[in-house]
Amino acid sequence: MDNNMNEQKEITEITMFEKTYKVEDCTQRVLETFSIVKRMEHDAAESNYKAVKDNSAVAFQKEQLQKLIEEDKLQAVKEEPEE
Repeated sequence: MDNNMNEQKEITEITMFEKTYKVEDCTQRVLETFSIVKRMEHDAAESNYKAVKDNSAVAFQKEQLQKLIEEDKLQAVKEEPEE
């Protein structure tokens, strides 16, 4: 098996605000902040994915619950107005 699969490619340029900069020209604080922003973007995307997934799961379970109520022929004693 080829060991190159485990090697990471060295980043020589970064793109911010529709402009590309050479990493060697960036200050340490710019590189650190860029890294933080990229990590935060990844975390935000992951959080969004989880929220969508969770909302989909809740919607599915509500559909299942409604089907069970109908199948079991439960009668409501009171109906609440929809919000």
